[in-house]
Amino acid sequence: MFLFVSTYALSSTVFPVAQRAGCPIVVLNIQPASRIDYASFNAIADRGVMTGEWLAHCQACAVPEIASVFKRGGIDYHLVTGYLQEEAMWARIGEWVQAAAVARVMRTNRLGVLGHYYDGMLDVYTDVTRQLATFGGSVDLIEMCEVRDIRDHVTDAQTRAKRAEFDRAFDVSPECDPTELDRAARTSVALDTLASRRGLGSLAYYYEGVRGNEYEDIATSVIAGNSLLTASGVPVAGECEIKNAQAMKIMDSFGAGGSFSEFYALDFDDDVVLLGHDGPAHFAISQGRVGLVPLPVYHGKPGKGLSIQMTVRHGPSRSFPSARDLRACTFSARRGNRCRAWCSTSETRTAATVFPSALGTLSKDGPRRGRLTTARSGRPHLGQDRKTICSPADSLHPGVLVLGSGPATAVATSVDVM
Repeated sequence: MFLFVSTYALSSTVFPVAQRAGCPIVVLNIQPASRIDYASFNAIADRGVMTGEWLAHCQACAVPEIASVFKRGGIDYHLVTGYLQEEAMWARIGEWVQAAAVARVMRTNRLGVLGHYYDGMLDVYTDVTRQLATFGGSVDLIEMCEVRDIRDHVTDAQTRAKRAEFDRAFDVSPECDPTELDRAARTSVALDTLASRRGLGSLAYYYEGVRGNEYEDIATSVIAGNSLLTASGVPVAGECEIKNAQAMKIMDSFGAGGSFSEFYALDFDDDVVLLGHDGPAHFAISQGRVGLVPLPVYHGKPGKGLSIQMTVRHGPSRSFPSARDLRACTFSARRGNRCRAWCSTSETRTAATVFPSALGTLSKDGPRRGRLTTARSGRPHLGQDRKTICSPADSLHPGVLVLGSGPATAVATSVDVM
């Protein structure tokens, strides 16, 4: 809710409304002009009119009183300060409007959970109830047999149509076996049907089972279809990484793309951190076309099949932490955007404001050097001009990259999604 302070007002006139609203309040401390026109003001002969004109500029008088009462009353409030002709102030209001729209998406989002967690990867396990309590929405626990039943009824015509979609969407490697392309296409059709039938807005998945089981044919052919779903507004995270699916949905709702990523390696010579991951990726952050390539072995997963390969778009690139671990959702935003988002942890809700220049720039010549430093303790941090914008910072894992608005360096030159 926006509370525009147009003049002085007693806190008692707004406190009951804020209590009944039961939502965060954005207090607009906005003056009619950047300053009082002192000459014109002092020239007013009628002191009653002068008082009225004075009260028209009296926003800053009421705001501390309102803020004090809201804080003591447990009201979640935020301030926007400026004047009516100030573009930066209107931009901040626009950010709040955008954030409210994303919060609404999350309140109504239906997250599908297909299969089970990656066995032994304990940081992936999450409290789904807390996710719903924090973001809202609902969760569907989906069995692999449902996907198999849908897939068994996919027609040859649907498979051919999906193959044609692959050719339009991907740069299909000539090394891809036609049998593998057909297998991935049938699974992609099934995933589309599943998402539509269930009304899914996002999906987290993983399945392993006994080697050679009947579901392995599905689990090893999902990456192409899941990438298409991610591009169509249904972001998909592998390894049943629910927290990451939530982060990807937030970033996608901001129009910033978003792909599952984690720290990959440290380049001590060029002073950069490399990030990457396997599985589906978001077309919105790709530099050029996304490749569809064969993999004879899936790293850390059973079987073989097709995967995607891409280079992250040259320009600003950032990492959005989704929990107290090293997993994050990387994304590329349009220049000039600044997004406010929330990431859920197992114990707290962390707010982070993401700036376009947060982690620096990617270029065809590789990362620029000297801004992002990597301490020998393993804690990446921004060097010169660092400005922490994650709050509270101590809610993040020591290895998570702290976001900053200074002129940081690149994180990586490219990511091969295998």
